[in-house]
Amino acid sequence: MKLSAKNFNKTELKISSERKQVIVIGAGISGICAAVAAARQGASVALIEQRNSLGGRIGSECRFPFEDINPPNFPYSRESGLLDEILLLLALENREGNYLGQGRVLRNFLIKEPRLEIFLNQKVFEVDLEKSNNRIAAVVSISSVNSNRKHFKGNYFIDCSGGGFISQMAGAEGETGIDQMEKNIFSKNDFQSRARIATTITIARAEQSIPFECPSWVRIKWLENIMSAKLDLMESLSKNPVGDHNLEWLGPGLKSNISSEEIAWATWDYIKNHSPMKDSFKPMMIENISPFTFVRDGFRGTGDYILKPKDIIEGKRFSDSVALGRAPLDTENGLLFSSHGKVFLHQPFEIPFRCLHSKTIHNLLWTGEYSSATSHASSSLNHPPTSAQMGEAAGLAAALASESKSLGILRNKSLIKKLQKSLYRRNHQISLDLFSDEENLVLDAKISPSSNLKSFLPSKYSTGKPLLFSRGMIQFPLCTKTIQRIQLFLETRHEITLEWRLLEGSSHNHALPGVCIGSGSVRVSKNHGKWVEIEVNSTIKSHGWHFLELKSSEPIRLHTQKDAPPGILFHRSKTNADQAAKNPYSEFVPVVSCCPEPPNAPLIKVFPSQSPYLSENVMLSNNRPTNLPNLWVSQSTDFKYPEYLDFQWKKQILISSVEIIFDSSSEFLFPRRPKVFENKIISSLVKDYNLYFQNKFGHSKKILEIRNNSKGFQIHKFEPVRTNHLELEIISSHGINRAQLYQFRAFK
Repeated sequence: MKLSAKNFNKTELKISSERKQVIVIGAGISGICAAVAAARQGASVALIEQRNSLGGRIGSECRFPFEDINPPNFPYSRESGLLDEILLLLALENREGNYLGQGRVLRNFLIKEPRLEIFLNQKVFEVDLEKSNNRIAAVVSISSVNSNRKHFKGNYFIDCSGGGFISQMAGAEGETGIDQMEKNIFSKNDFQSRARIATTITIARAEQSIPFECPSWVRIKWLENIMSAKLDLMESLSKNPVGDHNLEWLGPGLKSNISSEEIAWATWDYIKNHSPMKDSFKPMMIENISPFTFVRDGFRGTGDYILKPKDIIEGKRFSDSVALGRAPLDTENGLLFSSHGKVFLHQPFEIPFRCLHSKTIHNLLWTGEYSSATSHASSSLNHPPTSAQMGEAAGLAAALASESKSLGILRNKSLIKKLQKSLYRRNHQISLDLFSDEENLVLDAKISPSSNLKSFLPSKYSTGKPLLFSRGMIQFPLCTKTIQRIQLFLETRHEITLEWRLLEGSSHNHALPGVCIGSGSVRVSKNHGKWVEIEVNSTIKSHGWHFLELKSSEPIRLHTQKDAPPGILFHRSKTNADQAAKNPYSEFVPVVSCCPEPPNAPLIKVFPSQSPYLSENVMLSNNRPTNLPNLWVSQSTDFKYPEYLDFQWKKQILISSVEIIFDSSSEFLFPRRPKVFENKIISSLVKDYNLYFQNKFGHSKKILEIRNNSKGFQIHKFEPVRTNHLELEIISSHGINRAQLYQFRAFK
């Protein structure tokens, strides 16, 4: 059976055939992650893209934002795995800091994969179905360059097309629009009649004033748009009128028939002729309009499970979870690519593998908002980092399934367990709970470090820019049974009364301020910077994050340290700009770094001294902070002598690979659009290191010598060695004066 999007005269077109194990349709960020994950697992992969550029909606033609404006409630939430590798590479190699540079880096990245082949300018218009087996046999594409056709045969097909078009052509079970179970969620009667469409414009400065008259064929007026969309644009223009801006239309009627040009020119008519800022925009013009629009409530495939808003809000656990999301939840006034009108979550949410494959087509997988979810829940899967995580899981699953000839292998529990373990071994977060890998030989080792950092304040530190506030909060970890006092380095121009409250962490990973366990006030005299002591004397019920809330009648300056160890963060009080998204869980916003480096953190001392940075942490199953920092941090050093971790076993064992997770500052979120960074490599990453083993004669032999590492995760395979002693020697970092490491794993 053939389902065709269009009839073509087949005798006039050249036809060629490609046979791959995994076919990925769509080279957006989720498609790229799916293709690379499958190829690295050993599958032959075809990545098909209808455009001549990579990146999809975050690429040069669409230019939709990669990230939300505001950081989530849990600050250490940046995605790991393959996406983190790509983002660190973009920071390093996109020297132009623009979309063309991003596309070049992505293409170079893909070309280096030996089992992966890219096919650009190929629009898939036909799906060949094996009706008897309910599976796709092939997809057929046509070239936009020479009109030639290609016939792609494969074992598994992953729909990353950005509209669920392949799934629809294959006749996969699914739904469009607002599904029946959610129609009552939206309280406004006119909501379902509104269009929900987004596009992008690029504004440039002209040499002279340019008048503008709105074309007669534009059927919409910007003033009829919903308020949240208008506010979002005004905020974007106020930051910098020149550059890329997202436009969202949630006005009445017309649905998806509205073109990107209509939205752009209706907006420009308002800005140039009717807005309060019309005079300042006289010497400006629209330089580019994205030819693409993104339409909400498109096709969503039906899998063995349909993800619901309740699952996301409550943080439901799934035995087959393969990815985490963190995007805010949609509401009736929610925008597509902005936090406006959305509700922040109190924790990340799990995405089960059952949502990533079709219920009716046995060899079809999908990613992003076109996966198996209700319309309300699907908006949280629209987040590009979340889609990328889903892509990596789908690609790896397709490669693993290709190793079997069973048609129903995607539902096989043993395959799902193998998939979860393989994702974990690739530094990919699969669930809210820890994954225990019993094959990790380090679990049986005794660890001896060169040194451990035993306080929040290293012996040598550089001061950062002071934080000016009258109300704020400091997050820090506690791992003792009591806390006696806290010291802060403050500066104030007048004598003040500083009110304080100590709150224990609540919710998932103790990431939100909870119950107050101590409060009081302290008089602070006028000063130019001094240590101020707060007597606490409280019992700590459970180890984890605690929050010191501070309030003063006048602004005070809290001094900071640069490149602080993970776990010390300042949370500022919300401003009007933070009200775009609703956050019922906290009155504060974490202050994280805007460039690839650890953030400046408050100068704080806690008594008794805390020791959350011990070497034993590298044995844990964490690749980031959870309720504690979970990493090893050495004492301050100039690296004249290397820092090291020494691993010893009671008996000799066989080792053939190690996996290392460095500190890549998971609180840093990459920007919404490409940019140039002054520091192109995250300063907390280890730069140079060696690995030694001790042979049966007690002599040390070098296994690895790594120089200029720029990755947060490394897998090293080598000829098997029999030993009872490994030593990781750290020679330098990319900037900080410490060695920092989350995990060291060793395998036979």
